[in-house]
Amino acid sequence: MLQLVSGFLVAGVNLSTTNFIFDSIKPDQMAKSVSYFNALNTTFAFLGALAGGALADLLKLFGWQWGLLGPLTTVFLVITVFRVIVLLVFAKGFGEVRDHEPSPGLRYFYIYKPYQDASGWLLSAPRKLVRKIYRRKK
Repeated sequence: MLQLVSGFLVAGVNLSTTNFIFDSIKPDQMAKSVSYFNALNTTFAFLGALAGGALADLLKLFGWQWGLLGPLTTVFLVITVFRVIVLLVFAKGFGEVRDHEPSPGLRYFYIYKPYQDASGWLLSAPRKLVRKIYRRKK
């Protein structure tokens, strides 16, 4: 289940990153910018995997145990802390590049929209049924 959630989150991040690149780069610079992004992204993913593996080996070698956290869970905790730090440092530097309408709040998606869908279905279903039953045959 955790990998399923992670897959959806990573797909969302990749989609939003690609859309940001497409919106903020001139068309004649697109190929160069995307190739730079992919090169940097894969390089740092590789270096992060190497650092995580080395940290896990070091913690295992020294027999690290901190409460219920073993060596591998400690590595996951450290990785999570670093990701949150990077997110907090760089989150304010990015914004929408193109003009857009403001998104409706959560109340719209959880209260108003389901009510509209349900009421629309309740009002249209009997009419469709009556039309189907009393349809004229030509």
